[in-house]
Amino acid sequence: MTQQEFQKLTGTEVTSDTYDYIQRIYMAAGDMDKKSFCEDWRDGFVCESKIVSHLVNEVEVCRTTISNYENRLENDANSLKTLIDSFVDFLVYEAEHYSAPALRDKAIKLVGIREYLRRKIAAGFELWKEDREALDEILKTK
Repeated sequence: MTQQEFQKLTGTEVTSDTYDYIQRIYMAAGDMDKKSFCEDWRDGFVCESKIVSHLVNEVEVCRTTISNYENRLENDANSLKTLIDSFVDFLVYEAEHYSAPALRDKAIKLVGIREYLRRKIAAGFELWKEDREALDEILKTK
């Protein structure tokens, strides 16, 4: 809601500083519609309330905390993806070096057969019989 909308709906003029405070309360009110908010404001239920002011501060702290956790979670997820990618590359190389089907199977469990084959081909390794059969099945279905 803009300052002009607020002033029109309440029939009152407010300074930009006052509107900043009003906007904080409005945002803290969640999905409350503009009209209901302005009616309550006009009726004097919120404009001078110390309780509302305190609750707005608490809501803002909670939202900031949630945002910080979301950012940390996203960073952790990106780090985990990078770690898994490195581990899968390691498994592909080690499976090839030691001719180890068990390592191949672990890599496939982590990223799927398509991605395993893509990485193996990109690394320039020859396809094993199982790889050729899997690739043949993939190409048949598409």
